[in-house]
Amino acid sequence: MRYRLRNEYFCGIGNGHRIGMRTIITPVMIVMLGLAGMLISPVVSGAGGHVGSRQTAYPIGATPASWSGKVSQARQSAQVTQTVRPATTSPAPAAAGTQGYTAVTPFRIADTRPNSGCTNVTPSGTLGPDATVVLKVVGAVPCEGTSGSVPSNATAIVMNVTVTGGTAGGFLTVFPAETTRTTASNLNWTTGQVVSNLVTVQLGTNGTVDIYSGSDGSVNVVADLQGYYGPASSTSGAGNYQPLSPHRICDTRPANVSGLTDQCTGHAPGPGNVLTVQVAGHGTLPVTGISAVVLNVTAVTPSNSGYLTVYPAGVSRPTTSNLNFVPDQTVPNRVMVGLGTNGAIDVYNFSGTTNVIVDVTGYFTDSTVSAASGSLFQAIPPKRICDTRPANVSGLTDQCTGRTLVANQSSQTLAIQVAGMGGVPASTSTTPPTAVVMNVTITGATASSYLTVYPATSSSTTPPTVSDLNWKPGATLANLVVATMAPGGTVDIYNYSGSVDVVVDVLGYFTAASTTWTEALPATPIDGAAPLSGAPAGTFLEYAQAAYDASTNEVVLFGGTWGSGGGPNTTWTWNGSSWQQQSSATSPQGRYGAAIAYDPANQTVVMFGGYLSCGTCVGSSNSTWIWNGTNWVKPSPATSPSPGSYEAMVFDQALGEIVLYTDSGNTWTWNGNTWTELSPASSPGALCMESMAYDPSSQTVLLFGGGDNSGNVPVNATCAGPGFPALDSTWSFNGTTWTKLSPSTSPPSRFSAAMAYDPNTSQVVLFGGCDGINGSTGLCNALTDTWTWDGSNWTQATPQSSPPTDPGGQGTNGMVWDAGSDLMVMLGYYGSTWQYPTF
Repeated sequence: MRYRLRNEYFCGIGNGHRIGMRTIITPVMIVMLGLAGMLISPVVSGAGGHVGSRQTAYPIGATPASWSGKVSQARQSAQVTQTVRPATTSPAPAAAGTQGYTAVTPFRIADTRPNSGCTNVTPSGTLGPDATVVLKVVGAVPCEGTSGSVPSNATAIVMNVTVTGGTAGGFLTVFPAETTRTTASNLNWTTGQVVSNLVTVQLGTNGTVDIYSGSDGSVNVVADLQGYYGPASSTSGAGNYQPLSPHRICDTRPANVSGLTDQCTGHAPGPGNVLTVQVAGHGTLPVTGISAVVLNVTAVTPSNSGYLTVYPAGVSRPTTSNLNFVPDQTVPNRVMVGLGTNGAIDVYNFSGTTNVIVDVTGYFTDSTVSAASGSLFQAIPPKRICDTRPANVSGLTDQCTGRTLVANQSSQTLAIQVAGMGGVPASTSTTPPTAVVMNVTITGATASSYLTVYPATSSSTTPPTVSDLNWKPGATLANLVVATMAPGGTVDIYNYSGSVDVVVDVLGYFTAASTTWTEALPATPIDGAAPLSGAPAGTFLEYAQAAYDASTNEVVLFGGTWGSGGGPNTTWTWNGSSWQQQSSATSPQGRYGAAIAYDPANQTVVMFGGYLSCGTCVGSSNSTWIWNGTNWVKPSPATSPSPGSYEAMVFDQALGEIVLYTDSGNTWTWNGNTWTELSPASSPGALCMESMAYDPSSQTVLLFGGGDNSGNVPVNATCAGPGFPALDSTWSFNGTTWTKLSPSTSPPSRFSAAMAYDPNTSQVVLFGGCDGINGSTGLCNALTDTWTWDGSNWTQATPQSSPPTDPGGQGTNGMVWDAGSDLMVMLGYYGSTWQYPTF
């Protein structure tokens, strides 16, 4: 556990509400703000104080008294200030196409306060009642003391927007220039309040955006640019989004209050102190491959008015802030920040003493990661898709009208449709959305409470113990949310206590990065394999099995059959660009349909069984062989499964052992020395050619399909032949028992499909296989479709191209994740080598 406090001092800031100074000290840093993390830990009000608990209430800041809190509406009778637009300097940036994120060193792009030195807002100066101003982004001159630019191919920007000095309450709407302002809003304020929120907005005509103040008074607006979206890279995954299950990585409150003991426990930063928080490698975050991390940072019960600044560890602290607070208030805000020294961040507290909570919800990948990993962003004009207030109040009638969230009643949780709404594609489209960026506002709260936005699935409808918004009675406030969608494109919104109305405005969405199968190496003569064109009968290779050997960073492949009854006993390795035949002092007999897996506990590749194909030897084997990176070694375990072939085997990280599922329906484990048969209460039954992979996201073994082998435990090559139907069942094994799952969608029935886990997307990938044997030809009805498993449901992928159809079924040689190339690798039916997913 790692923390650091150090004293820093800053002079010349009044009232504790600092938005930044005219003279900017530009740090060497990457801070990305604007796309929200998915969920925040709960902070509820009451005595005793506890963030992250539903049992203990927690006080939240002062209740606005000067304004009743109105959410953005088009006020038809109001006088709107004439909008003056700058002369055309460049064509409007393209808005279509998925986008990758590029972070910039933050710089001020708008400041309407007097003598600010900013010239990018027209008309200049403080915004009056119902005023709309135009902010020039592309080609803008940064405010005094800062530097930076936005390229002409940018399609959307991310900026931190702050209002200050409001003479009356109101709301702010930021939207693409030259488009019709909708009823969406970005932030709300009361008289004199300093409020910030992260804004993601599509660029309009000439690279500009409009800013509208829905207020009866005047207000000043400050905007700091954090980054922009542009055409996605075709060569790397830089700027692709990777969501995570939200988890807490820092809580400075005492363990007896927070219920946690972590790297920050008991180290609340005092005035001028900096708290260093380790991020990379913490929880489910990888150690490398991160360009920026998505956080929710909460200030809890500060003693004075002040602000927090979050920035990469080891760089100069920027003269900006991430959130502002008053005494005894609890304030969260979304932060996307580049990682600094040793993958850590610094959190600076300006004044007084405050507890700090940091929850991580996702990250953006860097250029070392595959271009096909994660998801890409698509900006859309802001659009309201949900308003629970009565129609006579909201002026709208939609899916949420009149559905106020009331705790402890059936209306406590509200399910809303997102996919297919407000410009977000339908879940049935060829590019279905995976997550949505939206502004969520609460108003009319009757009690201190919190809101949780989450994807409810058939396997889990209980809201997680995290939150997105926290409030006291009477509050109106907003926060940006990136929410993963459940199958069908819905999200659930949960209210903890009292009643509250909710307004949801969509701003953009994520879709999986465009993927394709790529032929990395044309057909190569591996053990008689021949090219697809004019291949002579009996020369193709099938039923060879492979595993990734992490100790040598190579894929290991053994055996297979040429389709004429015989087969090789050779060992091949793939180094990411070519196959190399290996020599071994000893070698297993030639075989195909063996089970094979890498054992990281012993750094060896383990192979079991298979159908022997060495000429005079016939039938399935029960021998165990170990590849140590140089040679094959045959151990003599005290116990062993019965002879078998076409079985499945994977390493179970939770068990720390290899799990083998046999063709007779039995479950065995290998601990590095011997085999042990387990006795699960249920199982998928006798199968052959089933597909199996370990899913670390759920810490379970996933099994799909296979041929129904009941009544035929093969002692020869008969398996999944005519009369043995293919299956479409999905099963999971938790180390104790098998459970049949019920996903809402599923791949068609098949056996001999290739399946492996993709750590970049946190999904299991399934490809191809056979949907049955043609009784007249004896050949497989081959499939070439690709599917992904996200832990609860199957989704068919839409790669730009796929390996060709084969009469024997592409994928029968197995598929593994090659950590060296960061891609799946599969030896094709006719000897060509394929990789997935590539951009």
